[in-house]
Amino acid sequence: MASLLENYRAFPKQTKFIIGNEACERFSYYGMRSILIVFMTSRLMMQNENAKTAFHLFSGGVYLLPLLGAYISDRILGKYRTILYLSIIYCLGHLTLSLWESESGLFLGLCLIAIGSGGIKPCVSAYIGDQFTNKNEALLQKVFDLFYWSINFGSFFSTLLIPVLLVKFGAQVAFGLPGILMAIATFIFWLGRKHYVNVLPERDSRVAGFIQILVYAIAESTKRNKKGLKKTNTFFDAARSRYSEEEVEGAKAVASIMKVFATVSVFWALFDQNASSWVLQAQQMDLSVMGMHL
Repeated sequence: MASLLENYRAFPKQTKFIIGNEACERFSYYGMRSILIVFMTSRLMMQNENAKTAFHLFSGGVYLLPLLGAYISDRILGKYRTILYLSIIYCLGHLTLSLWESESGLFLGLCLIAIGSGGIKPCVSAYIGDQFTNKNEALLQKVFDLFYWSINFGSFFSTLLIPVLLVKFGAQVAFGLPGILMAIATFIFWLGRKHYVNVLPERDSRVAGFIQILVYAIAESTKRNKKGLKKTNTFFDAARSRYSEEEVEGAKAVASIMKVFATVSVFWALFDQNASSWVLQAQQMDLSVMGMHL
C-alpha cells in the first residue's frame, strides 16, 4: 500500500480523478447490488424465482452493454463524454430505486443502472491508459494496481455497510447512499475535465469490425460448400476476398479471445450467485455465531 501511494505521486495528475471516480462508482454499484435480492423478496414481496430472474437479467445486462458503451465511445462521443453522460443516467437509476419503491420503479431503476454501469465499464480502464505516453508507460502496471485496488476498496466497504442501512433505515437510505456516491463519482470525474488526454473517436473509420467479417465469412463458406470448392485453411480466410490481411487477422484474434471468455463466463455465472441464490439460502440457515446474529 505504501509503495502504491508513493507511485501515486509520479502518475499524471489527472489519474487521481479517474481512480477516485472508480472507487466511488464501485461503492455505489456493489452497495446497491448487495441488497437487491433482499429488497425484492422482503420489501416488494416478489417470489424467490422471480427475484432471481430479475437479478440475473440485470447482471447480464450490465455485462452485455459494455459492447454498446465501447461502440459509442470509439465511434461517436469519445471516452470522456461517454463516461460523463452515461454516469448521469447511472445516477438517475439510483435515484429511481431510492424514491420509487415498487416493481415498476425497480425495473426502471435497474435498466438505467445497467445502461450506465455497463456503458462506462469498457471506457474507464481504457481512459486511464490514454493518460500515459511512451515516457511514463512503465508506470502503467502500477497505476492499474491502484485502479483495481480502488475497485475492491469501494466494493468491500459498501457490501458491509449498505445491508445494515437497509435493516435500520429502510430502502430509501440504503439505495440513496449508493446514489450519492455515484453522484460524487461523476463530480470527481468532471473535475478533471481540463487535464485529460482525449483520443478522438474514429467516426470515419473504414476498418471492418468483427461482426462484418464474421457474417461475410459465413456467407462465403456457405457458397464454397454449395459449389464444392476447396475449403480455406481457416474459417476466417474465406473473408480475404473482400477484407484486408489486417482486418481478417484482427477477427481471428477476437475469436481466440472469445474462446477464453466463454470459459470465464461460466465462473462469473456461478460467482454471481453470491448476491442472489446464496443470500436466499443463507436466510434458511442458523445465522447465530458466538451469540451474534449475522
